[in-house]
Amino acid sequence: MKKLFLLLFLTSLFIACTNNDEIIENTVETAELNMYDKAYFETATLDEKLSYKRFHLTKIASWLEKNKKDVKKALTELNNYNNENFDTFYAESVINQIILDQEEANNDKNVATIDTDLEFSLKAFEDLENQNWYPTIRVHDFAKYLSKAPYDSTQTLYAIDDYDTTNQEQIMKGYQANTNGDLEPIDETLSPQLAGEDDIVVLEMVECGGAGGGQQQFRGACDTGEEDEENQYEFSLKIEKMTVKYHKEGWPGRSEINFKGYALIAPFGSGDCGNNIIGTSNCHNYSGKRIERYKRSWIDDQDERTQNYLIKRQENYITDEIVYYLIFEEDSWPAPFVTESFLMPNQVDIRNITYQTWQSPYDIQTISMNPSNTYDLPWASAFSIDKNSIKYNLIYTAY
Repeated sequence: MKKLFLLLFLTSLFIACTNNDEIIENTVETAELNMYDKAYFETATLDEKLSYKRFHLTKIASWLEKNKKDVKKALTELNNYNNENFDTFYAESVINQIILDQEEANNDKNVATIDTDLEFSLKAFEDLENQNWYPTIRVHDFAKYLSKAPYDSTQTLYAIDDYDTTNQEQIMKGYQANTNGDLEPIDETLSPQLAGEDDIVVLEMVECGGAGGGQQQFRGACDTGEEDEENQYEFSLKIEKMTVKYHKEGWPGRSEINFKGYALIAPFGSGDCGNNIIGTSNCHNYSGKRIERYKRSWIDDQDERTQNYLIKRQENYITDEIVYYLIFEEDSWPAPFVTESFLMPNQVDIRNITYQTWQSPYDIQTISMNPSNTYDLPWASAFSIDKNSIKYNLIYTAY
């Protein structure tokens, strides 16, 4: 009898466990990945970091979907406030604007709120591995979006910045509301053909400026190749014109074209970075400085854009300095830190530059500020390059 009872008990336990496999697995997964334990993700695996990023950007998208009838009005107001200079806005600013609009329209009744979970998601990437990233919202084809009626039944397709670890490529993952109004991923690769006439809301992250803050001006101004007036010298080296020929992000992502470089004079020595120049950043700022955020249409059309991006200034026309640099696509957390090693002209010393990206660089160069240099390096003033991914030239001018 005891054996029969034990058999029946074990059978019922097996059935119960089988019926609740999904619940048990979900519980274990949640326990293993507490999406609100930011400290854990500082040292998590890449897959876990991507899950964290996906979770919080999708939570922001879900809030927008539930309040989407008010999104267009908020974006229009933010666009007008920023004098139409932006089509990308900080997610926090957009959500605050929607709530403000709802309060005014509804006399503070039936107003959406920012609960503690959403508040965490908006700041989930700040102070993360000694970096600060801010979620942004951008509408693909913003002019077309604004030209529509204030609200129509067009379904919204959310494109969220992601990374495919199997194919090792950066992607934009698509999400759309199901019949219950909940966002779920779509299997197809995002493309203009797939999107059709749907509105496309892109969720990405930026480390600095390049997004509208609306009435709530945002921290994190972009670091560009500029210098205070009081520090000007007589001669300047700039990237004059640039054509980016190749997309390094999945559609409808944009390319953050950044610069990081340093200067040295013999003896060079080995180590990280080198002497700072205007067009760079401190050694441990792995973003370098932004040249420009390139729209897809500029790359598709191979537009030649005038940059006049300031690399360095100097007092004398000719010096014995060398300048070594890279131009690269900056990618947001959790993209890895990549180190490029530059062999110095003495063929002994090595200098390293570390930057953050999923991609190979657009260009890596070492040039000289002396046309008669003994290192057989190209002179900065006459330097230009035209390759499969990028074309640009340098100019060296006197004030």
